[in-house]
Amino acid sequence: MSIANTTNNVQVLGERLALFVPTYAPSNARLTPEAIEALHAQAVAANTNVEEKENENSIDIYNRHLAFDDLPVFATRFINALEACGASEDTVNHARTFVNKIQGKASKGKKKKERDNENKGADNKFVSDSQRSYPKLIEHYQILVIIGENEPLYNPSSDDLKTAGMRIRLDSMVATNSAFNKSDAAAKMARLERNALFNTKTTGLVDTCFLAKNEVKATFGGTSPQYYMISSLEFHRIKER
Repeated sequence: MSIANTTNNVQVLGERLALFVPTYAPSNARLTPEAIEALHAQAVAANTNVEEKENENSIDIYNRHLAFDDLPVFATRFINALEACGASEDTVNHARTFVNKIQGKASKGKKKKERDNENKGADNKFVSDSQRSYPKLIEHYQILVIIGENEPLYNPSSDDLKTAGMRIRLDSMVATNSAFNKSDAAAKMARLERNALFNTKTTGLVDTCFLAKNEVKATFGGTSPQYYMISSLEFHRIKER
């Protein structure tokens, strides 16, 4: 059963409990129709908060993808421009080390089996010796920017390859990654809060609704029309990710 179905059933339960008053008069204040209706309102608010935070996170995922997507191609353009300007072989080789890391190319001299063993369990889809996480890509690219700034012969004609343009790209990478981290944390927190509302033992939404159903059963009997009206309502805990 989906979270939406459970939430909807809380509303139905509250509405039907209200029909059973005044005979339905639980001593537990959490089981009154008003309390169940308030619980439904909390669930709706919690679900909405999760949806909003996850939508914000999806936008940040997309923006980060745009900022990083062509980085391997740009790195190739940079190394070509660095070579073309007449930079020393040592400078070019130093830069190429970080270009290879950005592009996920394996270090020379490593056997494929060794590389495969190292790559097991990496948490991103671009796997290599450098384990290309977004923070690592930022780190590698920042070094290329510094190399370009420190090379007196480096003065490409393309604006995006100029060091000022490279800094703009770096700032965008840092900003989009930071935005993702913040919205990802916010989405996780929203899910934790919603899950606690639903799943907490005894006082949580699911257990409270089951208690209300039992109260109806105790008040009117398990074969009563009143209990029949709510017996099919299901309430399920949220599986934790």
